[in-house]
Amino acid sequence: MLYVVCGYPAAGKSTYCRTVVMNDPDAIVFDMDAMRAAMTGRSEPHAERMTRSIGRMLNDTAHRIEATFTEYGIRDLYLIRMVPTDDEMIDYIQRDDVRVLLLNTPKEVCLARAQQRGDFDLYAFGKACGRVDRFRRTFPGEFVEVSPLSLPLVFEVRRAGQLEHFPTTRMWETF
Repeated sequence: MLYVVCGYPAAGKSTYCRTVVMNDPDAIVFDMDAMRAAMTGRSEPHAERMTRSIGRMLNDTAHRIEATFTEYGIRDLYLIRMVPTDDEMIDYIQRDDVRVLLLNTPKEVCLARAQQRGDFDLYAFGKACGRVDRFRRTFPGEFVEVSPLSLPLVFEVRRAGQLEHFPTTRMWETF
């Protein structure tokens, strides 16, 4: 199963995925944000252009991995990204082997977390939050909304208007 894990900056996407994968030896995480950060540096000349190029390269790599990960014996892939593009989301909706998860950590909590990071940029944070808000409006009902209540113990999931609580090690067996 491919899990596309989305949310605001500093929503807890990486923490969530690490917690789930820690208890599942047949799962891996592909963290596009962490890879982009590792491959670029703010002090480099032309960092903005380089970041865009690396972003496109990582998207291409992610698409190849999405298509082939089960061939390598990997049962579950957790792909961390802020939000998929509209075209990617339309493709995900049509696939039975994909779940799009949206962490709904409150924006003010994400802002406080992001401000504690050394590279905080309010403009970039606002732009990223706008992309997530647009995604939520454009694709209502096409993703599973996940609320991290008390990592790593319990997640609250809203499906079809009903709230359900799951321990993180077993939460996807019911889907």
